[in-house]
Amino acid sequence: MRVMIVDDHEMFAASLARLLTDAPDITYCSTCSTIAELPARLESDDPDVVIADWNIADGNGAGSHERSARTSPPPRLSLIHI
Repeated sequence: MRVMIVDDHEMFAASLARLLTDAPDITYCSTCSTIAELPARLESDDPDVVIADWNIADGNGAGSHERSARTSPPPRLSLIHI
């Protein structure tokens, strides 16, 4: 399973990326720190799952859902809030 992170908190995103990298059967793709970065990353990395922060500098998790839903097939989305 290919997983992408969308979060503007660098320390949290880096910690989550490390956990994903160590997990069996999971391939960490990349991290976006803004919603604006998401379309290009979705196209280049083709994730199965996007883990997105609900509150992000240029939008929210709903924005990441709207952008990821435009890909075919769309990745699953998990929203988090810390």
